[in-house]
Amino acid sequence: MKSYREWDAAYVLGSLSPDERREYEEHMETCESCKTQVTELSGIPAILSMLPQEQAVQLLDPPKQDTMPTLLAAARKSRRRTRIRIAAAVVAAAAVSAVLTAVLLPSDEPPPVAAKTDGVTAQLTQTIPSPVTASVTLVEEPWGTRIDVKCEYGGASGGRALPYTLYIVDANGATTRVGSWNAGPGTSMTPTATTDVPRNQIMRIEIRLATNDKTLLEARF
Repeated sequence: MKSYREWDAAYVLGSLSPDERREYEEHMETCESCKTQVTELSGIPAILSMLPQEQAVQLLDPPKQDTMPTLLAAARKSRRRTRIRIAAAVVAAAAVSAVLTAVLLPSDEPPPVAAKTDGVTAQLTQTIPSPVTASVTLVEEPWGTRIDVKCEYGGASGGRALPYTLYIVDANGATTRVGSWNAGPGTSMTPTATTDVPRNQIMRIEIRLATNDKTLLEARF
């Protein structure tokens, strides 16, 4: 009677010929032992796919110490040892190829950009007396500059809110409005604005009262 005792690992690793594969599948229909062995070894390709090719082959040709029973079973000394090694190499090579593809092919998702925590901070000075004080931090970003503002409004809370605007003046003297907000007495605001102007090209920051477009505070860089 033909013995299929050494076919399980070769079957799992895909190293049987098409005729041998069909033959072994027909055999497993009536052999629970072989079917169980194939089930136990079914995770080996996934394990090998995560390893470098050389390490995968080494696991399929382990030392004499009985340290990896499952992989030892997959690497029984048999006439199919060469086929098993080839199958392992193919599996491992496929995994390496998948990794390289993931690295080299462009992704639809943009690469993550590390949050910027450094910046240039300045206290704005008043150009017109008012209960408003503010500081500003210019943070360099790949696309330009992020402008973090912290405004404090003196007086008792509950008063009428007024509109304010934020302007930048660049190295060419161009003035651009980059933000706006409403706030009333007794409040604290932390608006954030953005611009494509590089940080080192921003010469001045202005906070204006939108109702008359007068500059209340400014900072020069």
